[in-house]
Amino acid sequence: MHKKFTSRPIPTHHNLDKSWMIRFVEHRVADPRILRRIQKWLKVGVMEEGIWSEPKTGTPQGSVISPLLANVYLHYSFDLWVNVWRKKWAQGEVVVVRYADDIMKG
Repeated sequence: MHKKFTSRPIPTHHNLDKSWMIRFVEHRVADPRILRRIQKWLKVGVMEEGIWSEPKTGTPQGSVISPLLANVYLHYSFDLWVNVWRKKWAQGEVVVVRYADDIMKG
């Protein structure tokens, strides 16, 4: 019998840790201009009821860069963990497919 589960690992737009996001990007990107641009995107604030605030976590929701940053973050925080888990603890055939922040396990 095959069981399949679909779930969301984490709501990345809201809970993403910005300091870890910068570390993850710095691991692959050496160009300081790109890093500076990503840091500026992460500092974009929110205006609610006329009051501006800068969120401490998450990416700017609705921004063109948000899906890319979420994928980078989940690669390091979820995908690499799944690979280690699969090799060390999983038994039998295990398939985990992730598309953006949705996952399917079977």
